[in-house]
Amino acid sequence: MMTPSPEDRPTGAPSERVPTRVLLVLDQPILAELVKLTLNHGVFETRQAVSAAEALVILGRWRPHLVLLDMELEGVDGARVMERIGPGAPGGTIPAIALTRRGDLRTKL
Repeated sequence: MMTPSPEDRPTGAPSERVPTRVLLVLDQPILAELVKLTLNHGVFETRQAVSAAEALVILGRWRPHLVLLDMELEGVDGARVMERIGPGAPGGTIPAIALTRRGDLRTKL
């Protein structure tokens, strides 16, 4: 019997799946816990930062695949983090989902 090559195995086989790394930059514990619980149903590894400064430290040590970012962080807005992960960032672009409580279109864009 011939052993299947790696190309012949179905992609996403459970033994081959690498957890998707998600950095949660949220200073609201209830929201962060809800997101973590939701992501636990998939193959995700999460880390949480409660400030922009903490997020920048984690970004320097751990390369996430996705950042979920509250743009209204206490004391500092999320723009500092976006500068570090957006187009032209030193380590390359990391996709992000930015959350905001503001309702005006200009801020959201």
